[in-house]
Amino acid sequence: MAKRLIHYQVAAVIILLITTTVTSVSDNLNMPCNFLDSTNITGGVINNVDDSIEFDGISYPKHLYATYDYEFISDSFRQEVEPHKRGCTCDIDPKKSCVRMCCPRGQYYNGTCFLADDASKVSVDVYADDGTLVANGNVFELFNYVVGTPCVEVFARDPIENEVTDTWALYKNGSVSMGDPQKELLNKNKYCFNPWNFSGTFEMTVVTCFQKYEGNDTNSWLYYGMFFSLPFLVATIVIYAAIPELRNIHGKSLVCYLSMLVVGNSTLGWVKFNDSEPVEPVLCRTLGYTVYFSFVSSFFWLNVISFDLWRNFCGTYFRSKSDEYKKFILYSLYAWGSTTFLFLLCFSLDLSQTIPSKYKPGIGTETCFLPTSPLPQFLYFYLIIVLVMVSNSTFFIITSLKIRSVKNDLARMTSADDTHQQSLDDKKEICALYVRLFIVMGISWIMEIISFLVNPVGKVFYATDIMNTIQGVIIFFLFVMKPKTMNLIKKRWRMWRDKSSENTSRGPTLKSHHESESTEMALSTTY
Repeated sequence: MAKRLIHYQVAAVIILLITTTVTSVSDNLNMPCNFLDSTNITGGVINNVDDSIEFDGISYPKHLYATYDYEFISDSFRQEVEPHKRGCTCDIDPKKSCVRMCCPRGQYYNGTCFLADDASKVSVDVYADDGTLVANGNVFELFNYVVGTPCVEVFARDPIENEVTDTWALYKNGSVSMGDPQKELLNKNKYCFNPWNFSGTFEMTVVTCFQKYEGNDTNSWLYYGMFFSLPFLVATIVIYAAIPELRNIHGKSLVCYLSMLVVGNSTLGWVKFNDSEPVEPVLCRTLGYTVYFSFVSSFFWLNVISFDLWRNFCGTYFRSKSDEYKKFILYSLYAWGSTTFLFLLCFSLDLSQTIPSKYKPGIGTETCFLPTSPLPQFLYFYLIIVLVMVSNSTFFIITSLKIRSVKNDLARMTSADDTHQQSLDDKKEICALYVRLFIVMGISWIMEIISFLVNPVGKVFYATDIMNTIQGVIIFFLFVMKPKTMNLIKKRWRMWRDKSSENTSRGPTLKSHHESESTEMALSTTY
């Protein structure tokens, strides 16, 4: 029954995440094209006959433009803006691929766009995938094009000064190869073409995003580490869910806690790995709320574990099997209910038209999680961590003091009951195990809070980054590799192996017995 309850709870959580996030941005599903395949056509001339819009020499039929209330800035960062019309430039001619221009036709980019008639007359070479030249002509005629720099910080590549890295070639599918030999292949969302005046003659140049290599290298290994931990977390979940002796209150709570860690880490890891790729609003907000729900619920399940340990030592109720089931229901209502309340609170605040933007959670607006502003990060995330960590610390300290008190009482008894001593030892082992879990996770989040407050730079916090990357391994060794759990695994394996061999050996016997019965029936019928 309890296992079925967990399934219902997980299903309810998934349905809640999907319905609320999709509903909030359902209008985005009706957009005729991806934002980054469109151009701002505000100021275009509307044709009253067919409702098409003429802009920059291009006619946009009614089905190829719409009103957008957001825009992408700095790669995948999305922000809300005043509603404006955008046309699906990349879909104007289905036979043409799409490229990105830094400025509209007849302009060039130098910090901002400047008018220059000759800027629209630059020719480019176009190559096939095998490197053969297939066309030479005006880029505005050969391709569909969108307008705008790919990110805030950009720089022009110079093939003359840096031939190895900055030599470029345009392919007929709209991608640009950088370097000779090729070092990277850029899609249209990672470059823009810019006509540049070289001694009175305009030539086409490529502008790309300014790369902050140090930060990216540091973060990349951290995100790889997050995925490295996932198999160990999943293995721990499977073992604790499969072995009946481990499916007690502690085991079920641990499974819920680790499940949310898996969802949160995998989703956040995916977001970070694809940080340079723009994400559509529906998906971005869904991912953001998924990460938020997962991490917040994991905090509350860790709080449940801390409370239950304290209750086992200091409480006197919930002793029978039915009481255990009721207790798990209450714990589930607390953990899932508290998370759902905060989830809906953030969701409603984000939809509010009266609350200033700086006080909103802003989940999925700038990035596919919390925004970069410190105030919403603290109010809706780090403050929750602090409160839960204080609560957990209090429970663990009280529990430790209680264990010490009981141990001293037993030591003073001249005829201490072995049963009581064994019970105390078992509880001490369980408590010590979860205290270690709390320390592993607690230090990680405490350092996360400190880094949020002081914004550290350098190698000071590398130790905690390493702990974050291997937390799944640590949890696996704490909860699976301990002797009692390994003995249960071996016992379950032997039972499964014996049962499997027994079924295999019984198969032919049963078949022969069945055939014998069939033969006897046939003989009796014949005679």
